[in-house]
Amino acid sequence: MTQRSSSELIELAEHALRTGQPALARLYLNAAEVAKEREHATAPVVLEAERLVFQLAVLLAPLYGVTA
Repeated sequence: MTQRSSSELIELAEHALRTGQPALARLYLNAAEVAKEREHATAPVVLEAERLVFQLAVLLAPLYGVTA
């Protein structure tokens, strides 16, 4: 699974908002917050949290008509 940077996740959130998908945008913003923590720390808990949030975003994206 690819780890995305916080800036990439923010861009995805902006796209989700532009396409009328606020719930998906919130997921991407949550993932971006975790990614920022990952970028500033390498704690295993942070890395695992980022992976789980991103997996959740990928799993829910098709429900909102977005493909990753």
